[in-house]
This record gives sequence, structure tokens and C-alpha cells, in this order.
Amino acid sequence: MNEFPILLSWSSAQSPDSLGYQVLILDYQQESTLASDRYSPHPQRVAEGALAMGWGLGRRGELLPWVERQVGWKRHLPCRIQKPRLLMSACGGYGFFTSSSPAGWDPDQLWMWCRRSGAKWLIWEQPGSQVLALQWDPLSNGLWLAIRCPKGSHQLLYIHGREVRCWLRHRLFAPSHFVISLTGQWLAFIHRLDNQIYRMDLATRRLDQLNLTGAEWECREGLFVHRHSLQISPDSQRLFYATSYLQIGGPIRGGSLYALSTRVPAQPRRIALEGIGSGVCVRLHVPNALCLSSANPARSSLVSQGGA
Repeated sequence: MNEFPILLSWSSAQSPDSLGYQVLILDYQQESTLASDRYSPHPQRVAEGALAMGWGLGRRGELLPWVERQVGWKRHLPCRIQKPRLLMSACGGYGFFTSSSPAGWDPDQLWMWCRRSGAKWLIWEQPGSQVLALQWDPLSNGLWLAIRCPKGSHQLLYIHGREVRCWLRHRLFAPSHFVISLTGQWLAFIHRLDNQIYRMDLATRRLDQLNLTGAEWECREGLFVHRHSLQISPDSQRLFYATSYLQIGGPIRGGSLYALSTRVPAQPRRIALEGIGSGVCVRLHVPNALCLSSANPARSSLVSQGGA
């Protein structure tokens, strides 16, 4: 049995703008099979009007969620940074955001930002490229970065300190979101073109589709489904992702949250949430193994920290 919390940013159908975002926390209990996993169908609301979120550690080692209001974090950035966009927040109160260089349009710079001190560091820049997604490495405090190069190819970079290493260059690796397994032996990603979920072995480059195409309930209802916000459980046995659905030619109507086993192929399981109204999950955030190992072994005191 493995128990951990899931943070999600929920956009209400009644308030589709950023002020309508709610940050919710969901307790998830992982069992031996996906069908036997348990969760609380009534998530706890910890903040409103916020989208950026992550995990921190309390004074006694409790794992605490922290959130930032959608516009608040931008006030601490220098005015020369163009079109900043917060991509990810990490355990300990660090955020990573992209921006465009003065001569560029696509996000070709990656910055690291300390929430407590307000300090900022430019950790990667490659004019003409585009940052697609990134993932914190819980084992060595490095950063996995997926980029699209000027000629259209895609790469997976690994950044550790001042060293940047190209870990993967493959024609089938084109992620909108991706996650790295705890051992670093494989990755899973949502493909930018067909929007399916794949697993790639980093040693053999073998590619397997993880999800059964059209298995979500929205597909069975004849709706167009967009998969996004891929996350991985601390032991790499489960994947989590959100969907948004719409009718062809119409606006987004809502979405769902799904859990998926990392064994292929797999039937996703819908996580039915109650008491939050209709809407769509904008972003997910699952604590990594480093967060959980640093936290108190006893049940965490899940208290909102900032932004609420």
C-alpha cells in the first residue's frame, strides 16, 4: 500500500477565467492493482484564484502544499523577462518558468526561481528552440527538459548544475507532457500529434502505447478528448492525467481525472470527484519520492501555505 496526496487546479465551468481556479487536494491510496486503488471522492479545497502550486516541507517534516496566485509570482521578476510562463514548481519552494529571448517569440529560455528569497537564475538558453515540458529529477536534483529544436526535431536534455547533456534524440519523441520513472530507466509522455500516452525505454528506445485508444468515457459518448497534465506516482506504478472534452466546433465543456497503470496496454480508471461542480482540471501535481521520503512518516498535515 502506498498513500500520497494529489494537487489539482480545477477551473469551474461557471468561472472559466483564472480567478475561477480552485486548488484542491485529493488523498490517493495505491493498492496492488489499479482496480483496488482507493481515493477520497471529496477533495479538500486549499486555495482559490491560483494556478501555480507545488510541495514544501514544514518545520516538523510534514509535506505541505503551497500555491501562488496566477499573477502574484510575476511581480517578483525583472521587467526585461518577456512573456514569462510558470511551467513547474518543485519540492522546497522552487519554480521553473520559461521566457522568450529579446529576438525570439517561442519560449527559448528556462529560469529557476526561489519562492522564499525571490532570487532568479537563467539555467538554460538556446535561441530558436522551444521549451515543451520539464520534469524534476528526485534522485539527484537535476532537471529533465524536453525541447523542440529549430529544424523541428525533439530532444530530451538533462541539466545538473551547469552541465547540460542531450539524453535522447528520437523522431517519435514529441511530448506535450512527460514524466521520468523513479529509476530513470523509462519515460512516459503524451504525444503532441496523436495525443496518446506512450512509454519509451531509454536504453532500447522501445516505444509502447500505454493507454487504450478511446477508452475514456468521453470518447464513448462521441466527444473529442484532449489528454494533458501527465503525472507519475512516487513509485512509478501509476500514471495520472486529466482530460478536457468538447464537441467539434464548440467550446470546452468539462473534463475528468484518470489513473493508469504503467503496464501495457492498460485500461484507464476514471477518478470521480464530487462536491466541486462541473469544470475541467487544468493542472495536476503529485509529490515525488524525494518529497515523501523527507516528510514525516506519519500521515501528513495537509495545510495550505501561502496564496490561500
